[in-house]
Amino acid sequence: MGGRPRAPPLLVVIDEAQILMGGSSDAKASLSKYAAEARKFGIGLILATQLRDNVPTEIWGNIDTRLFMQALDPTERARNAKAANVPEMTLQSLARGQAILTSSSQPNQRPVTVQ
Repeated sequence: MGGRPRAPPLLVVIDEAQILMGGSSDAKASLSKYAAEARKFGIGLILATQLRDNVPTEIWGNIDTRLFMQALDPTERARNAKAANVPEMTLQSLARGQAILTSSSQPNQRPVTVQ
């Protein structure tokens, strides 16, 4: 009680992240290190890309919260459904503004639909 108010967390948002992840090995290595280390400095990282396959394994392993939206392309949808551990029909049936939320740190928790 009465202490300094806590500062909001710092978030770094990278849209179209596959450009960095598929770029030079230096860019990919830097992003991988950032994904692994940022949390301990109170920095959150939000990577936006349409396909799970765009995210290298070393970065994917450091992402706890994952949000999957409907992909219109059937091949992309099938790959994303597998990564979200849900039936493909679950992603296909999402309405505009809905997504499937998963957490890698809680593997026993079922994916949930969020608005």
